[in-house]
Amino acid sequence: MLIKYRIRLAPLEREQLLNFLRQKHAAALRQAHARILLKADESGPEGGLLDADIAVAVEVSVAAVERVRRRFVEDGLPTSNAAIPPRRSVPSALRTSAPVPPRNAPVQACAS
Repeated sequence: MLIKYRIRLAPLEREQLLNFLRQKHAAALRQAHARILLKADESGPEGGLLDADIAVAVEVSVAAVERVRRRFVEDGLPTSNAAIPPRRSVPSALRTSAPVPPRNAPVQACAS
């Protein structure tokens, strides 16, 4: 299997990720990203696992492993370990700029 984005963590980056995993209160998604990077590290003790093996070990999808790898290679450690909010393709109805009428306001008929 061809690995497009190779992970080689510097000793300081590896230590930062290990320290992050030792914290008691950390977001589960960020912990999963840290574990993915540590298992994908080619200079680490495991020698860099394949995406499918990492996905099974961390209990995420192969696509998630690929996304974390790509973000690390393109943007570096802070971005790859940060939780990315989901993109919304359709704006929420609650985010419109139209004024909201009061709850018990009488309904006005349209003048024709």
